[in-house]
Amino acid sequence: MKGHTYQRGKSWTYVIDLPPDPITGVRRQKSKGGFKKEKDAEAACAEAITKINQGNYVEGNNITLGGFLELWLKEYAKPHYKPNVYDVEESIVRKRIIPVIGLHKLQQIKPLTITRFYNQLQENYSSDYSRHIHVVLRNAFMMAEKWEMLLDNPIKKVIPPRIKKKEMKVWTVEQCMKFLIEAEGHAHYIAFSLAIHTGMRRGEILGLRWKDINYKTKTLRVRQNVVWTPSEGIIVQEPKTESSKRTIAISDLLIKDLEYRRSQIEDDILHNPDLYCDNDLICCYTNGNAVQPRRINDRFEYLIKKSGLPKIRFHDLRHSHATMLLENNINPKVAAERLGHSSVKMFLDRYSHLLPSMQDEAASAIELAMNNAKRTVDKAVDK
Repeated sequence: MKGHTYQRGKSWTYVIDLPPDPITGVRRQKSKGGFKKEKDAEAACAEAITKINQGNYVEGNNITLGGFLELWLKEYAKPHYKPNVYDVEESIVRKRIIPVIGLHKLQQIKPLTITRFYNQLQENYSSDYSRHIHVVLRNAFMMAEKWEMLLDNPIKKVIPPRIKKKEMKVWTVEQCMKFLIEAEGHAHYIAFSLAIHTGMRRGEILGLRWKDINYKTKTLRVRQNVVWTPSEGIIVQEPKTESSKRTIAISDLLIKDLEYRRSQIEDDILHNPDLYCDNDLICCYTNGNAVQPRRINDRFEYLIKKSGLPKIRFHDLRHSHATMLLENNINPKVAAERLGHSSVKMFLDRYSHLLPSMQDEAASAIELAMNNAKRTVDKAVDK
């Protein structure tokens, strides 16, 4: 890599020939002027060449953070993210980040600027949402580094918004059963039954097909997921992680509900043979099409009010199932696999609030066993 200096009026300037642009092949140069003496320009030129050779140089640019985020959405997020994920990321970028700090120059933004932005977020939004915004911004800044548009990444020096743990709301086994009795006969009853009996996620339930059910082995397989996006509507896609693809053992109660659901679908086909679109879905409208996820939430809220049970979210049925597993002494590894968690640690971290009462039960069980053993030993000694 070569550089040279030249005099411009009363000051000196250096120019360095950079490698051609990797995409366009256009010749590139870096220059800087304003040096009073030629030797100062030469020294600065040599220092700049050393930094370039060591990979410690980023070409200056005037792109704003907003401009860069638009570039990141187009060149990275859109090609790499699933549609439902991309829609959320795009909304966060355009509605939450750009309007507040988008005009700052990418190469000049400071950690304090981001910290103040986070503080403002936490005054207006939940800790979970604020943390999500941080993750989006962090991912974008990391890509700016990889694209050599940023040398000193300011977000590495910022403390992320702290997530405030909320008290998890769950139903007891009795409350779950009461709800199922109340919901019996409802068009989406099978979705509620699957959630309570298996702990599956909403999208997994809506993507479940008849070919995923094995009555002989009493199992079902999770192989696809139904989501809704503003840009593309309902989408059927693979589960988000490999651990989400799993086989779940099912009970006779659930099998009975599935058999009844099958008879409902057969009636739909019989009455509307020309209109029915067979997608092999268990949860579907009367025409066979996939159910919009939000519809399940709306019906669930309606039935809760009707039943008089404590208000929870549909996703809390998953937490309720996890609670049942722990309360019935199911091995955490088995429980984690059943719920599709990537690790036992993730499962225990999420449901650690249940452990104190279980610890008491464990202590009582140990005490009972020890007392029984003591009585046996005492009898042997007396003899």
